[in-house]
Amino acid sequence: MLIVEKNPEGGGDTRYSAGSIRTYTDVAKAIDFIEAVCERTTERSVVEVFVNESGGNAEWVASLGGEIVAGPPTAALSPTCSSSCRIC
Repeated sequence: MLIVEKNPEGGGDTRYSAGSIRTYTDVAKAIDFIEAVCERTTERSVVEVFVNESGGNAEWVASLGGEIVAGPPTAALSPTCSSSCRIC
């Protein structure tokens, strides 16, 4: 995969993606967080759909026989991260 960023440095979702699979413990906080990461350049309704739909990632991976293994929290990206692999 090649990610091309038009700005001098990565921002928005480029900063957040890092090849992770997202699950959320607090949907409202996740929406606020992702909206902030995207520097409010993405309509909130789009961010809401993104968060709500990605909430099913763990179940989808499991349905394919996969397993999500917890990694370290990404506290540098989100001060609301818990000690599990869930963001927000």
